[in-house]
Amino acid sequence: RGGASSLARYAPYGALAAALVGGGYLACSEVSQMTGRRRLMLLSRAQERALGEATFRQMLRQAGARNRLLPTGHAASRRLQGVAKRVVRAASDLLGEAGHSGALDGVKWSFAVVDEPSTVNAFALPSGAVVVYTGLLQRFPGDAELATIVAHEVAHVTCRHAAEKISYHSCISLVISLAAGMLNVGPGLAHTFSQLALELPFSRECELEADAVGLRIMSRACFEPSAAPRAMARLDQLAHGGGSGGGGGGGVAGAV
Repeated sequence: RGGASSLARYAPYGALAAALVGGGYLACSEVSQMTGRRRLMLLSRAQERALGEATFRQMLRQAGARNRLLPTGHAASRRLQGVAKRVVRAASDLLGEAGHSGALDGVKWSFAVVDEPSTVNAFALPSGAVVVYTGLLQRFPGDAELATIVAHEVAHVTCRHAAEKISYHSCISLVISLAAGMLNVGPGLAHTFSQLALELPFSRECELEADAVGLRIMSRACFEPSAAPRAMARLDQLAHGGGSGGGGGGGVAGAV
């Protein structure tokens, strides 16, 4: 009964919080220009690109300090550039056909290869930086399979998933903190609930969206779409310790 009375006492505050969150969502949401999905968006395009630029500069410093950044004239760098330039051109074309030709204004596409044969990974940042590790290039010698992975990462950029994740996590952290305080729930339990019930399904939704948009992008770039299932199956195998040639990384990491 004590718990019930406590809930009743805080019910008006819960209703107020729900109203504020709902109103804030409507005021601070936008529709994805690639899929039409409405989502919370608290960061401006300029802010997310500034974060991407800062992250890329830090990555370049770290890779350069370890002498792991391949020059642009290296064969691996030229291969990435050849595939990635077709992919980003296709992404821009698709946005233009949808009436959003200015959506990527301010994005400065650049391509870098990090020489780490044991790392099977790639990512794209909101600023337009596309980074691939030699471990991934070695395990995916076909350009169509590489295009699958690059298109997936470019899709994260065109869908603004990094900014969406930051917005979502900021909002969820606030709501969970308020709820934990009202219900006298420990922060550890509240965090676990947040991850299992909210954050993991949301992250999965972004990955599935990047898969679908990436497939459209690679197809528009005239890469064979049938390569996509093979590439994703191979990534999943490597992520779970399968394959040969050294330890695989965690697959493809979206820009966060």
